[in-house]
Amino acid sequence: MRRVTVFMGAAAIVLLAGGLSAQSRDFSGSWTVDIQKMVAENHAQAARGARGGRGRGNTLPITVTMDAKTLKIETAAGRSAGAKPETATYTIEDKNAPGRGGAADGPHVAKWDGNKLVVTVKGPGGAPDQVTRYYRDGGWLVVEREGQPGAAKTYYKKASS
Repeated sequence: MRRVTVFMGAAAIVLLAGGLSAQSRDFSGSWTVDIQKMVAENHAQAARGARGGRGRGNTLPITVTMDAKTLKIETAAGRSAGAKPETATYTIEDKNAPGRGGAADGPHVAKWDGNKLVVTVKGPGGAPDQVTRYYRDGGWLVVEREGQPGAAKTYYKKASS
């Protein structure tokens, strides 16, 4: 009886871990910037002597829709007069997809690196490529940006319904 209980407990842990790892590749939902997490992370980086990741990323809410082949990110309208929402659509696992439909339009490559979705948008006319990584870290959606004007890391939390 004791062996059965140990086996069932181990099986439950494996199933739970499998479910969590499968969930970690789904970024769908409405997200708001977690300013407190970003400030805490930046203080931790400064204490370690790290540079970059200053949290200069987008601070507007986003809505993410995704399936096996597409990642679509809708950014809320800015605070300035006449600002309109932006939508960027990326084709996942396409070697060199056409422009993404956003403000910094250009050919892109989006591919999985473990549980991180890495999107590389080709820079126009020899400009540096913009590399962005999307991944889950616990309850957060993390968006790391490299390229011009430098590195930025933004933490999003699920928006309240």
